[in-house]
Amino acid sequence: MRYIELNPIRAEMVEAPSEYRWASYAFNATASDNKIITPHPLYLALGVNEKERCYAYRELFRHKMDNALLHEIRDSVNQDFVLGRDDFIDKIESMLNRKVRKGLAGRLCVKEKEDIYYVC
Repeated sequence: MRYIELNPIRAEMVEAPSEYRWASYAFNATASDNKIITPHPLYLALGVNEKERCYAYRELFRHKMDNALLHEIRDSVNQDFVLGRDDFIDKIESMLNRKVRKGLAGRLCVKEKEDIYYVC
């Protein structure tokens, strides 16, 4: 949520997420009336009532996002990889029956010893 809501700020289109009229920030942070927005289940999990959810959502934006995290998100999106914990990535790979994480850099190293090949 933070990554998406802060994109207009990083693009220098606005100074605060609430200023970008096409975002859901105002709805999520202040419970402003918006008939076209359906609250996301992750947003609903932020609190037991509207007041708690709005407060928790605003708190998500209190601190600047870490540049390393921004880089990691962009790399994952640009390279079509899944971002998350290993158990989550394992589950996605199992569901899709394909690799969805970065591999090791470089080529495979093959060593030969007495007709036995080792991949390192």
